[in-house]
Amino acid sequence: MKTRRSRFTGKHAAWLLSSTLTVSFTAGAGEGLYIGVGGGINFLDKQKYDLYYPNGGGLVDDGTEIGQIRFKDGWAGGLVLGYSTDSGLRPELELLYRRNDLDHIHIEPAGLLSGLLTPNGTDPDGVEGKQDAQTAMVNLWLDLFRHSRVRPYAGLGAGAARIAIRDSGYDGEDFNNTATTAFAYQAGAGLGFDLSDRLTLSFDYRYLRTDRSRFNLLRDDPATRVRFRYEAQTALLSLRYSFGQPAEEAPPPAPPPVEVVAPVEPPAPPPPPPPPCEAPKPGQPFSLEGCEVGQTLVLHGVNFEFDKSRLTANAKTLLDMVADALLARQDIQIEIAGHTDSKGADAYNQKLSESRADAVKLYLIERGIDGSRMSTVGYGETRPIVDNATDEGRELNRRVELRVTGSNPADGPAPTVASPGPEGDVLPPPAEPSPAL
Repeated sequence: MKTRRSRFTGKHAAWLLSSTLTVSFTAGAGEGLYIGVGGGINFLDKQKYDLYYPNGGGLVDDGTEIGQIRFKDGWAGGLVLGYSTDSGLRPELELLYRRNDLDHIHIEPAGLLSGLLTPNGTDPDGVEGKQDAQTAMVNLWLDLFRHSRVRPYAGLGAGAARIAIRDSGYDGEDFNNTATTAFAYQAGAGLGFDLSDRLTLSFDYRYLRTDRSRFNLLRDDPATRVRFRYEAQTALLSLRYSFGQPAEEAPPPAPPPVEVVAPVEPPAPPPPPPPPCEAPKPGQPFSLEGCEVGQTLVLHGVNFEFDKSRLTANAKTLLDMVADALLARQDIQIEIAGHTDSKGADAYNQKLSESRADAVKLYLIERGIDGSRMSTVGYGETRPIVDNATDEGRELNRRVELRVTGSNPADGPAPTVASPGPEGDVLPPPAEPSPAL
């Protein structure tokens, strides 16, 4: 008969793992009571039999090894009743039956059995029989990743094992049909797959060991009283049914807190730049909105009668618009300056420029402008802006200017603007003959 050792090898692990990889799962089993059924392969280490009592003749001492029995790979099956908690702990009651057939026996040549059985150090044939173990264990498992549908687990257990040798013999010699009970303990680990909210398929490995047990190996022969230890490795495929509520899916992680930021008012747009301080072109309204202290406007078109300080009709039309602009800018003070060309005596031109500046001021007062806001000055021919050698140059030098001399923002612009003067285009002044006007 071919001999082999009953061991849990990589080949066994690959077979058992492949049987679980085809399992699909859709839901999580819940907390509460469950029952289960399972089966698998049982592997027994070789069992060494030691003499428990010395023989009457004192041939050997107590504890001497007299032989070894090796077993074939066997099977295991059983039931469980447990309770699954939300913490992952599972207390469990397990009833399991294991069976292995005898494979071969090795008899020590100098042992006690050598006189009863044929001694042979090369594992003789002719062995038969089986050994079974019935265990009642209290286990405590810990499920990892409680809310996952695939959960590894590990645990420990303790209880009792009843071990029996039945229908066994060697070389025509029957062994004693006997059974013994011993304290047992085990450790294990496994992987559970939730098939639904109540069904769980699991694959686990358990290592079981007992305290030493003793019995008579041969019938009615106390000289063959021996002791041994039962050690088994078991791979199980189990199905559990849960009576509890389905496990709730783990809630998704809370979103990170959103920082509430107070709305920030956008900065006010910058004010539009003031309009340029310049004299209007013919047909355009007159404005002082962009004028600041120190800036000067030339009032082209403010003409006078020949050699006099009397305003022409066209001059009055332009000064009406100047009055409206001054009413709109009541925060400024102005200087009215008169200028002439170089024709005529200097003293005469000086006096004429002063008279014409005063005439402009008087007209603006008549139009509602406070006289305290205005001052006058005459420069005669002392401040030409172009050469006086030509008629065109002399015409440009005969002019009236407004210069902003002060500002009082508290007064502010006027709420209303006076109506414009008579309609009509502002005409350029005609050329004046000498003497200077």
